[in-house]
Amino acid sequence: MSTLNDYLQQHKIKSSHIDILPMLHSCECFDSRLIIESGQLETRLCKVFNKDLLYFFYGKPSYPVGEKVVGNRTDIEYCPVCFIVNPQNVKIYRVFPFDTGAFSAEKYDDFFHRNMQLGEFELDSSLKAILTYIAIFFESNDNYIRGQTVIGIKENNPYINGLISILNAQGTHKIDDRAHTVEVISQECVSLKDAVECVIIPEDLLREDSIKAFLDQYNIRHMEYTVRTLTAPSRYNEVVFEKVMEYLKIRKGGKISA
Repeated sequence: MSTLNDYLQQHKIKSSHIDILPMLHSCECFDSRLIIESGQLETRLCKVFNKDLLYFFYGKPSYPVGEKVVGNRTDIEYCPVCFIVNPQNVKIYRVFPFDTGAFSAEKYDDFFHRNMQLGEFELDSSLKAILTYIAIFFESNDNYIRGQTVIGIKENNPYINGLISILNAQGTHKIDDRAHTVEVISQECVSLKDAVECVIIPEDLLREDSIKAFLDQYNIRHMEYTVRTLTAPSRYNEVVFEKVMEYLKIRKGGKISA
């Protein structure tokens, strides 16, 4: 059992008041066409774990699509598309409280000792473990989505203290929202027609017959956003975030959390 799991079990906090949020998988427009054509979210070789894996962020679209694109563009190919997936349709393999790619790339060095082991931060591979983590460290989905932890007191454990430090980070750092977002990993592909609740998509993409036909065929809800030419694709990540928040309010009947 990991250090973080031990910590969660020591704190007998109920998570029944925490609603289950969807899984989010973000990609570039170009790749979204390939996903829709295949009919599934597919596993790919992961350099961190050296296995074919499929990644999600829990509850919010924290993956910054198009962040490596330099300059502005006249097309939508690098703009974000976000698949909102029912968590019951994802077979969970591993769960971590932050982006494991950033950990592997040593982007958390301001908070973690260089010899700390990734596995000590691992959660149980279940939705219950995710809800318990959110209940203890954030108290509510609302705080979790905003990245506002409720724990500020240090513990007698360097791993937990490192996690508390990164959750309470202020000022300028080389981290982003992925440091506050639960990462869910699956070893299995996910069928779009069975699992996707909603797709956040540029309105230009909706004009393509194959995309519209796919959404209509499986009656998948979509929420579109407008793209202006000669803008940086990464600017639309915040637009997608707001669209997801809008969807969560609809999904929950007007509120994000209980």
